[in-house]
Amino acid sequence: FPPWFTARPANFDYLASLPERHPQDTVVVEMRHRSWAEDERFDQLRQLLEEAGMTYCIVDEPQLGSGSMPRHLAVPNPRLAVVRFHGRNYQTWYVKGRTSADRFDYLYSELELEAWVPRVRALAETAEEVHLLFNNNRSNYAVVNGLQMARLLNLGLPAPEDLPASEPVAEQGKLPGV
Repeated sequence: FPPWFTARPANFDYLASLPERHPQDTVVVEMRHRSWAEDERFDQLRQLLEEAGMTYCIVDEPQLGSGSMPRHLAVPNPRLAVVRFHGRNYQTWYVKGRTSADRFDYLYSELELEAWVPRVRALAETAEEVHLLFNNNRSNYAVVNGLQMARLLNLGLPAPEDLPASEPVAEQGKLPGV
């Protein structure tokens, strides 16, 4: 939901209507306004999602102003946990008139990804499936970070041994050896 979708009664009602509107879909809800993160409201949100069988999207993003959510490792739907990595580009998070590639121009360092490994493993103990989505869509950053995370989680996916930890692999958008 956009940052202007705040935690107010009418929006809770709208959320509660989503499963009926999308009966064949897995509904994943990502909040972007900090009002949803207030303790009592977040508890209400988690309860609503749990009762409705919806999934909460955990976000990793710059923590700036009202248009960002803290990282709540909530799993209201035991079938699915979702984490969306937006990057941490504080400089362009609220800049108007730029492309999304400018806003999400962020390559996670290996250290930043390593900090997520225990969190992802904890999510996997609670949910049947865990989906990690990299939305840092500048150049090939999402692919690079996705492969790094797969390697850190020992998923057995092919990853080039010379994958750099803190800079883009190639401006052409290709990984070496692929």
